[in-house]
Amino acid sequence: MEVKHESLISVIVPIYNAESYLRQCIDSILKQTYEQLDILFVDDGSTDSSGKICDEYRALDPRVRVIHKRNEGLMKARKTGVNYAKGDYVTFVDADDWIEPNTYLSMLKNNKGCDVIICGIYRYYSPEDIKQELPGYKEGYYHRQSIHVQMLPDMLWKKEINKWNLDPSLCTKLFKKELLFEEFEHADGMDCYFGEDTVIFFPLMLRVNTIQILSQSYYYHRQRRKGEIPPYIQDENFFDRIYQVYQYLKGEFIKLGYWNIMKNQLEHFYLNALEQKRVCYEEASGKLQPVFPFWMIPKGAEVVLYGAGKVGKAYVKQNERNHFCRIILWTDQDCQNIHVPGYYVEHPEKIKDVNYDYIVIAIDIRETAAKVKEDLKRYGVSDRQIIWHSIRQSSF
Repeated sequence: MEVKHESLISVIVPIYNAESYLRQCIDSILKQTYEQLDILFVDDGSTDSSGKICDEYRALDPRVRVIHKRNEGLMKARKTGVNYAKGDYVTFVDADDWIEPNTYLSMLKNNKGCDVIICGIYRYYSPEDIKQELPGYKEGYYHRQSIHVQMLPDMLWKKEINKWNLDPSLCTKLFKKELLFEEFEHADGMDCYFGEDTVIFFPLMLRVNTIQILSQSYYYHRQRRKGEIPPYIQDENFFDRIYQVYQYLKGEFIKLGYWNIMKNQLEHFYLNALEQKRVCYEEASGKLQPVFPFWMIPKGAEVVLYGAGKVGKAYVKQNERNHFCRIILWTDQDCQNIHVPGYYVEHPEKIKDVNYDYIVIAIDIRETAAKVKEDLKRYGVSDRQIIWHSIRQSSF
C-alpha cells in the first residue's frame, strides 16, 4: 500500500575518520523507501578518506549536501547539521551505524504531527549477536500530561532495571526541527562526548507536547569489541567533562521546575557513568566501590573529609587523581589509631578551627553517617554544608 507523506526529513551524519564503515552507513540512508530526505554529511575535519567518500556520494544524489569543517567534536558537528537542516523533522545516523530500508517510512506511517517519534534500537556485536532494545513505555501517543505522569518519574533512570527507561540516543528519533534547534542553542558551548545525547534529549522531554512511541527497531548501533575501553572513557578529562554534563542538566532541570523529580535519577545516571570509568584503574572489580560525590560539590570547593576508613581513603585517592576539590582537613573520631602515609588525620573537634565550604561524610553505613550528621550540626554546621552519599543507598 502506498503511503503519501509531505514531511521532509533532514538526516544528519556527523563524520570523523569513519572510512571503514561509512559506505555501509550512507548506502543504508540512500536506499530508504521514504525518499523525501535532506541528507547532510558533516565532515568534522577527517584526516582519512571520509571527506572524499562524502563528495563522491554528493555527485551521485542531489539530496546529499556535504559540509567540510575543522574538527570540533560531535556536539559541534551535530549542531552544524541542525543549523543547515531544511527538514520538518531532523534525525541522526552515526557514521559507523546503519538503518533498515523502511526506517523513515515506518516511523512516519501513522504520524499525527507529534513533536518526537521514538523507536527502538539494535545493539550489533556481530551477525550472530544482535540485541534489540525497545523503549520502556507502551506503544502509542502521549500528550503533555501523560508524558509528565508516565515518563518523567523514571525516564532518565529506572532503579528496577538499573538503567534509563528511555534511551537518549538522538539516532532513534525524529524531532521537529524547531525543538531540536532550541535545545542545541541552549547547550551551545558544551564540550562532551559521553552524555552528548543526554544533554539534548532529556531537557527536550520536559518541553515537548506530543510523543509517539513505536515498539519496533530500525537502527543498528555497532558495538565495540568486548573488553575494549572507549576513548572517551580513557580521556584524562573524563571527570571534568562528566561534571560539566551533570551541572548543565541540573541547571536545566532546576530552570524548568523539575529538579525534585529528576534529582535522584540524575545522580544514579552519573554513578553509572563513574562505574564505567573504573575499568581504567587497577582496582577495577565486579564489586561496588565508594565513589567521591563530586556531582554534589562545586569543583574546587574547600572540603573537610570526615572518616578515614575504607571510604575516606578511597575518596582521598580519587581526589588526588582527579582534583575534585581541596581537602583542607581530614578527621576521624579514632584519629589516634589511624596512620595514612603522607596524611595527618585529626579529631573532628578541629572542624571548629577551619573555614570550609562543605563537609563530606566518608562513611558507607546510613545509620552511622546520620549520627555523624547530628554531631556536626551540634558543631554549628548547616544542613546544606553536609554531604553524604552511598553507592548502595540514597543521599540524606
